[in-house]
Amino acid sequence: MRIEAIEISQHEGDTLYFRTEHPETGEDRVARLCEAIENGTEFTAEDLLGRVLTVHPDNIESWEQRSVEDSAL
Repeated sequence: MRIEAIEISQHEGDTLYFRTEHPETGEDRVARLCEAIENGTEFTAEDLLGRVLTVHPDNIESWEQRSVEDSAL
């Protein structure tokens, strides 16, 4: 099954995947990530593997919104 996700590549660490929307509240995580990067604050969310992770903008090498196969993660 393909889902829309945010892919974050870190300078030091793994590539992380987050849903673009919170599955229950519908919160727009893309907007929240952009706001966190702009303000230099941390972005915390549950990734596609169910882990609650915090990413600081200084550790983000690149990010993009794309469609991913969730079974491949």
